[in-house]
Amino acid sequence: MVSVAPFGEAETATYGQTFSVSTTSSMNGFTFYLDDALDPGVIDFQAYVYSWDDSLNQIAGSSLFASSAMSTTNNGGADGFEEFAINTGGITLSAGQYVAFFTASNLFDAISGTGKWALRMLMRTPRESRLYK
Repeated sequence: MVSVAPFGEAETATYGQTFSVSTTSSMNGFTFYLDDALDPGVIDFQAYVYSWDDSLNQIAGSSLFASSAMSTTNNGGADGFEEFAINTGGITLSAGQYVAFFTASNLFDAISGTGKWALRMLMRTPRESRLYK
């Protein structure tokens, strides 16, 4: 699995994936993988789905999905990448561009937690790109 780093508080706080939908579809979920081995602290984060404005290279409108806060667990104490399968509840996506992402930005607590980030999505399309903020 290819990884990018660092992800978390005081580092790159947002990573995600843009994708295109050609016809109205239901998005049941997506899966991202995190490895918090770069720092002994956990990474606190949330998952989101938004419409994506490709011309401005930014989110558009209000969130289509927002998770509650989550934290890494050092893969349950086993080290390595930990799977975070996000159930979006079958949100309806019309034809267009979207982004699914994890962000730690809303959860900074002055306890640095950083790690590596990898991606696999249940929904694959020909037009995808990674987002780093």
